[in-house]
Amino acid sequence: MIKLVAFDLDGTIGDTIPLCIRTFKMAVEPYTGHELSEEDIIQTFGLSEEGMIKQVIANENWKVALNSFYAIYKENHTQCPRPFEGIMELIKELKNKSIPTILITGKGKV
Repeated sequence: MIKLVAFDLDGTIGDTIPLCIRTFKMAVEPYTGHELSEEDIIQTFGLSEEGMIKQVIANENWKVALNSFYAIYKENHTQCPRPFEGIMELIKELKNKSIPTILITGKGKV
């Protein structure tokens, strides 16, 4: 018996990973002194945004980069306006079966 279904947002509900990578690059690169590859960024995934940014910015500039990340992400999130195909139907089916459905995310302030 299924008691609960939990979905992650990024990469599960919708294709937000490219947006996350672009946003990270835009917010962080001004403080790293070098260009970050997509692989460099993906290696930080799994941490909160704060943890991700602290991995590539060793000084106090991580705080400025973090605030920049949130602003850029919020501004550009409309670039992912729809969930993946079939997600809405799945959520409706779960609701019709009275299965609690929640959204979890590692996002901080966004």
